[in-house]
Amino acid sequence: MFQVPPGERTQATVESALRRGYRLIDTAAYYSNEADVAIGLERSGVSRSEVFLTSKVWLDDQGYDATLRAFDRTVRLLNVEVLDLYLIHWPVEDLHLESWRALVQLQQEGRCRAIGVSNYTEQHLDELAQSSPVVPAVNQVEFHPFVYRPTLVERCRSAEILLQAYSPLVRGKRFNHPKVLALAEKYEKTSAQILLRWNLEHGIPV
Repeated sequence: MFQVPPGERTQATVESALRRGYRLIDTAAYYSNEADVAIGLERSGVSRSEVFLTSKVWLDDQGYDATLRAFDRTVRLLNVEVLDLYLIHWPVEDLHLESWRALVQLQQEGRCRAIGVSNYTEQHLDELAQSSPVVPAVNQVEFHPFVYRPTLVERCRSAEILLQAYSPLVRGKRFNHPKVLALAEKYEKTSAQILLRWNLEHGIPV
């Protein structure tokens, strides 16, 4: 739900998406729309058990105790008892390892089913591996033909961390790129389909 304004816009977007078959909602404390995601879910009539909910702890809430408080706030706003996936939104130096310790505790307590990270480089993953035996389930990063990170892909695969792409459509800014248009014409597809296919061909879920 990145860049979707809080309020009715988020509520309507979530409701419409779920009615059309979407079953994963990705939000974050930073987006300020978690409460509206909950309203949209309720309005859709889709059972909570059918929807995979992801949220993230923001920079200002990192550190062990602060992350635990942030999680409590997130599940309260989302009106859920258990979160499917909770991520560290960005690594904050000197704090992200303590935030990870908090996420591990939350998972052990059964309050979130899976835990992971976002925007982590190989260095950040190495720091995490040295501090904790628990491996992130997911590393969510920007990934598309214009931000290609083969060494990070290999690092995640070797550690059995799922690399998940965000902004696979480049926020619509490269739909008219000559190479994208040429491939779209060649395969009789849209620019969006070409960009999504590129990620899938690299084994990256979007």
